[in-house]
Amino acid sequence: MGTAPAQTHFPIPSGWFRVGFEDDFARESAAPVRYFGEELVLARTRSGRIQLLAAHCPHLGAHLGHGGCVEGERIQCPFHGWRFGMDGACMEIPYARRIPPRATLRSYPTRVSDGIVWAWHDPNGAAPTWEPPGIPELADEDWSALIHHQWLIKTRNQEIAENTSDPAHFGVVHGFGASPEPEITFDGHRYRSVTRSRVARADGNVSSSRLEVTWHGLGTGIVRSTGDFQLLVVGTNTPVDETTIDARFSFSVCRAQGLAPDRGAGKAFIGEAIRQMEQDIPIWENKVFVHPPVLCDGDGPIVQFRNWATQFYADTPP
Repeated sequence: MGTAPAQTHFPIPSGWFRVGFEDDFARESAAPVRYFGEELVLARTRSGRIQLLAAHCPHLGAHLGHGGCVEGERIQCPFHGWRFGMDGACMEIPYARRIPPRATLRSYPTRVSDGIVWAWHDPNGAAPTWEPPGIPELADEDWSALIHHQWLIKTRNQEIAENTSDPAHFGVVHGFGASPEPEITFDGHRYRSVTRSRVARADGNVSSSRLEVTWHGLGTGIVRSTGDFQLLVVGTNTPVDETTIDARFSFSVCRAQGLAPDRGAGKAFIGEAIRQMEQDIPIWENKVFVHPPVLCDGDGPIVQFRNWATQFYADTPP
């Protein structure tokens, strides 16, 4: 059996990752960000396109996110005024007649859907093999605007996603009682866990619920609670580098059911989700990745999960 620290064992996986939210970016603006172990810049053009690009100008290395500007559909280097299109190609050098063929920036495939800015990461630059998830609730007026909570966690994407395949930890870590076994399926880049429950209430009625967790790759886990309470959590975990995750929980509740994120059951649900996350964090930050693990008959489909996860590593999987 071999063990290795969780924060150093994994390469950064391939897939779509949240790099921002549309409302955060004004038109004709540029913002520095650091993801995937790289210095990057998020540019928004006059037409509204948002694009993730490598940050350093290939000329003499200036950072386009610090002093660079976006004019029209191009981003301009603050050092010598070289201008690049959103595909990364240099379009203009103000004092030159010829543009060098290697005057390009890496341009990451970028999508905006349901107000979330997604970027595709592949260590070898391979094109996307699937699309970011659609989240119809975010365009539905019956649902509240997203409320965000953020953590920087010293762990890797796979450790966070694996929790869904580990029902035994919910009792020990989170204090849950016995609960129905989830139905778990693996389908291409998606992994889904569904738990159905019926609980007797004090008024003699029965409360029914359905909790669905769907992972889209190792970067996005969407939680939907339906039944008596309709609630949504968009969990997005973006690698800052090989040791740190920028983790966000983005919450919405169904206003048509009378729920609100700042009071009553909606507020309590959000608080409980944050509580559980913060119980997991010290475990992730101090554990090692055991492979192969010593499992018992009460454990969940951890091996199946790990086999599914190997598809997101371009080189040697963990």
